[in-house]
Amino acid sequence: MRALFDHNPDAIFLLDRDGRVLDANQAILQFGAHNTRENVVGHHFRDWLDAEDLPRHQSYFDRALAGETVAYRSRAHTFTGRRLQIYITSVPMLREGVVEGVFCIVRDETEKKEIQRRIASQDTALLESEARLRSLFDHNPDPVLALDLEGTMLACNDASERVSGLRRDQIVGRNFAEFLGHTNAELAREAFVSAVSGTPATLTFATVNGAGRAIEVNGTVIPQFSSGKVVGIYAVFQDITERREAERRAELQRERLRTLAYYDPLTGLPNRTMLAERVRDAIEVAQSRLSRFALLFIDLDRFKDVNDTLGHARGDVLLRSVALRLTEAFGKTSIARVGSDEFVLLLTDVIENADARQAAERALAVLGEPFALDDYEQFISASIGIAMYPEDGRDEQALVKNADIAMSRAKDRGRNGYYFYDPTLEAPIHLRLSQEKLLRQALEREEFTVHYQPQFDLRTGRIVSVEALVRWNHPKSGLILPNHFIPSAEISGLIVALGEWVLATALDTVAGWQREFGQLRLAVNLSARQFHERTLRQGILNALQAARIHPSLLEVEITESIAMDDAAQTASILRELAASGIRIAVDDFGTGYSSLSYLRQFELDVLKVDASFVHGIGRTSGDETIVNTIIGMAHNLDLEVIAEGVETREQLDFLTAQGCDVVQGYVISPALAAPDLARFLHERMPSAPTG
Repeated sequence: MRALFDHNPDAIFLLDRDGRVLDANQAILQFGAHNTRENVVGHHFRDWLDAEDLPRHQSYFDRALAGETVAYRSRAHTFTGRRLQIYITSVPMLREGVVEGVFCIVRDETEKKEIQRRIASQDTALLESEARLRSLFDHNPDPVLALDLEGTMLACNDASERVSGLRRDQIVGRNFAEFLGHTNAELAREAFVSAVSGTPATLTFATVNGAGRAIEVNGTVIPQFSSGKVVGIYAVFQDITERREAERRAELQRERLRTLAYYDPLTGLPNRTMLAERVRDAIEVAQSRLSRFALLFIDLDRFKDVNDTLGHARGDVLLRSVALRLTEAFGKTSIARVGSDEFVLLLTDVIENADARQAAERALAVLGEPFALDDYEQFISASIGIAMYPEDGRDEQALVKNADIAMSRAKDRGRNGYYFYDPTLEAPIHLRLSQEKLLRQALEREEFTVHYQPQFDLRTGRIVSVEALVRWNHPKSGLILPNHFIPSAEISGLIVALGEWVLATALDTVAGWQREFGQLRLAVNLSARQFHERTLRQGILNALQAARIHPSLLEVEITESIAMDDAAQTASILRELAASGIRIAVDDFGTGYSSLSYLRQFELDVLKVDASFVHGIGRTSGDETIVNTIIGMAHNLDLEVIAEGVETREQLDFLTAQGCDVVQGYVISPALAAPDLARFLHERMPSAPTG
């Protein structure tokens, strides 16, 4: 019996009637190295049980003491705190029919219980997973099909009916291939075979559903595994019709944006941005091959005249026709439109300058043929500037800039020609930019001054007006005449600020003379930019009000070329000025191309005979005839005539004899600084009466 006790695989504890351990076998070591016989003897068995299980243990222990063999489960812990699930069998220990103690046979079920728990958990999870999967199958917004390994559809969800346009009974039980055309069926079979072999596959196809709607579908075919084997197939489809349509619309929009970004909307030619990319590409190729290429900057001559006379619609037709001719001659990839009437030709196959020259001559010839604009036959010419890579520029910006400079030189030489870039062409530009900087500084430092030239009335023998003439009192160069700086001021826009200063200064000065000498008129020159300023009239009226001078005592002068540049607009501006009471004079008359019909439309008061004709008096009969004609014509139009540049007594006598009204020039007085002219007026004019 002792051997059965000692060598039993289950742990056996011998307890006395109080529940203390009297003996234990070696199997108790399975609960830990500390559970030796020596460590457990003398302890209460209940010390190893969970407190919650003690009442139940005591109940079973009492029954064993009463002679009953009982079995129950309990939770316990080892000396180290490890928790156990144990199965206890309590057997009464009898001696001569009396229960002296209890054998507690203990079996460790901890691992078994954990396995059972895991199995139960897995079963629950599996059930929950199947429920979720079923819910996913049934309620998926995309069509889902369950198929067997032959391709027969066993089940489908509601979305399958909606997208396919078929009822469930028209889908289930049929093979998938029945619903697909030949091409789509082949794609589907390849995906299906892949899934049957254990590898998911995707496919995309277009078809017509049962309701007759064209759709695009993206599908994923998935193997269904059980015990490591493929037992079925799931197919999930997505209706991508709207997405694909949106993608196509987005692609069309991107293409439109690219067209707007890189192409000219009027002609369809590449624009400046695309040209820049192509020039950069040409530079990379030329660098790798040590080769050259040419850039031809083409500007249509007098294109503005076409717009002004034939209208902008026909001007656009002409531009499209020019683009077509250049494209036909040189290819669309070679030509770009970079401005209103500006085109650039990129020639990448140039070896010598002669090749570029030949291309320029060809372009001029192509554009020299007449253009048909509705019922009109229009002839145009072009000016072309040529820049060569690498000698005329090593980047896109430099090449385009230098070709543009050369084009301007071609225009200066009479238009309808070409010119190769030369670094010396930039000298005037640098000079002008430098002068613009100096002009800005001169305005800030108040280096400008106003001189005044008196105008003498031949009818009354009196000084009736003075013309304000600006001078630049340069600290180093001295007094600089306007013809040396007015062009730069005009180009830079500084002429507006300078003109406002001259007007305000001259009005303030003349206001003082008027108080001393009576009514004295002031004449001021308006540049082209000033004349077309939107605020011209109001600015002049504000200056007159500030100086307290009546508008009739101000005379503004514009050149004949300004007047005729845009006759309709000129007439409108002059009407506004005349309505305000301001006198208007046309300066340098006879040097331009005025039409008498236009002169009659303009609100004019004075014609000024240009000094070049006055200088011919007494020298050439032609100039005398012109002067005489201008005086007669002006008087017939009820205009006053002022002759400028009168330097000799002979000229003065001739003008007096011909009935000229007013003269100015050295024969009367040169232009003088304000203090000097004040002294001149004191000598020649009586003071205004006071009181």
